[in-house]
Amino acid sequence: MSRTLDLCFNHKLNIEVSDLFNAISNQLRSEFNNLVADISSPFKTNLDWWVQGPASRNTFASPFFHNFCSLHLIKKLIDQKRFIYECILVDSSSRRHLVEAILRDNNVKCHVKSHRGALRDRIKRHFIVPALAGKKIIQLFIARGSGRINVEELKEKQLVLIDTFMMSDYTEDDRWYGKLWPNLPEKMKDTTYFVPTIVQIPVRKMAQTYRELRQNVRNFLIKEDFLSLGDILYAVRHQRRVKKIRIKSVTVLGYDISSLIENELYHNRDLLTVIESILTYRFVHNIRKTGLRVRLAIDWFEGHAIDKAWNSAFNTVYPGVKTIGYRAFESFPLYLCSYPIQIEKDSGVLPDVMAVQGKGTISTVREFLPELNVIVIPSFKATYVWDFKKKNRKENQISALVTLPISLKTSARIIQQLVEADAFVRKENRSIVYTIKCHPTQNVELVKSSLDILLSNSFLFTTEKLLSPLIHQADLLISEASSCCLEALACGIPVIMLENQEGWTFDSIPAGIPKEIVRKIRTISQFAQAIDYFMNVDGETLEKWHKLGQKIRSDYFEPLSNGGLARFFDVEEEQIVFNYF
Repeated sequence: MSRTLDLCFNHKLNIEVSDLFNAISNQLRSEFNNLVADISSPFKTNLDWWVQGPASRNTFASPFFHNFCSLHLIKKLIDQKRFIYECILVDSSSRRHLVEAILRDNNVKCHVKSHRGALRDRIKRHFIVPALAGKKIIQLFIARGSGRINVEELKEKQLVLIDTFMMSDYTEDDRWYGKLWPNLPEKMKDTTYFVPTIVQIPVRKMAQTYRELRQNVRNFLIKEDFLSLGDILYAVRHQRRVKKIRIKSVTVLGYDISSLIENELYHNRDLLTVIESILTYRFVHNIRKTGLRVRLAIDWFEGHAIDKAWNSAFNTVYPGVKTIGYRAFESFPLYLCSYPIQIEKDSGVLPDVMAVQGKGTISTVREFLPELNVIVIPSFKATYVWDFKKKNRKENQISALVTLPISLKTSARIIQQLVEADAFVRKENRSIVYTIKCHPTQNVELVKSSLDILLSNSFLFTTEKLLSPLIHQADLLISEASSCCLEALACGIPVIMLENQEGWTFDSIPAGIPKEIVRKIRTISQFAQAIDYFMNVDGETLEKWHKLGQKIRSDYFEPLSNGGLARFFDVEEEQIVFNYF
């Protein structure tokens, strides 16, 4: 057992405290939200605050919640007399001072060390702002060079603007809104425009991507058509403005953590998101100045900084325009930003209405904001669950779909664990084939090259971009923490979910889902047992799962309908002519 406790954000947490850390974190969700509300109160109208990590509550990108829970973990270990460490590793001097104070006041002798990171990363941080500014300027000129939209024609329309994202391989396939566009009546298509945020596209592919967007069957409103060099300079000067923010004294466990919050503000790890969020805000202001009329603004809602900027801008400069947030998934409890809170509503950074894709999601999205206005709309992103037809398993072969996360290291770890578990699975009468689907942002060859093991013919990598055909062919889904788990369950397909042994588990499976169709595992032996069980169930159990899938489908995936589409676009149902694509 390691005598060093690694509490750095996005590092590997010690396995022996992972369960306790997860339990503490789940217990502290409400308390942390109240803390963020208290800190945010003086900055309700300050955009520079809302695009920053502490206000975002984005537990994937901001270390604030991790640091908050880490302090409680140390205190709990001490109180339970389980603190056995000689050294604690943290990632800032402000954290080091806090941890040292807790240890000192509890008479615990332990060295606290600040992890400075690799020299290359430290050097990179010094040049990140000019580098990002340069990239955004290049992007601006590339976008302008790909064409221009007819603004005068746009002024004649009452627009519906839909926030979305775009990667280079998804200009023709809508990964975010699925079957929405094909099911819009032609008259509504004429006034509906997607507003893409370009993500993870190298400069060399930008020109092609912008051309494809401008020539697309869908309507796209390109942000860069309404942005200028001045807007980019304003966005990158955020770091100067944010240094004027001073956090009042705020205590956790009796210790002032204001320096911890200020450290994150001044040394943000995700400046690209900050800049993109501010540019989104400026884009909305600029289209207003241009004279574009907007009837409805729809936000792809996860509660990120860019969502707050989008909604703040529309609520400010288009005060009469209805804003809808599309929360197209049942969220993970520890993904706090996707759960709206009162201070966000009071500050105008939330949409007027939250749109969810199933009635079972209403209670969770309202967990911390019971009065939140929620509507149920069709599950455009996952309509395929309603097309699923029960199929018989092959007599002597099982097909398992393995979906990998965005992290290359985690993907390699999952494959390694799967190979080890597979070696213990009983296969007297059946074989099992594992189809491995990499995350859309990852390259298959890169994932393969990260492995230090030789895979047998039972492990096949797929280049299929869409999840639906793979789900329809699968008998079992294996994933770490993904929204595809619920989609598979809605098809009556059992799921093995790998819990994170070295940090938070982002559990995407609602508490009410029966345990018989899900196995949450942590060890290789549990993994093998789960595969073995799901591989060898009888026909009666498969029929039971099929009926259970129908119930899950009904609760969490609203089918396509005239009424659902009308609710989403805030029109009378009579205006919808449903195409049923």
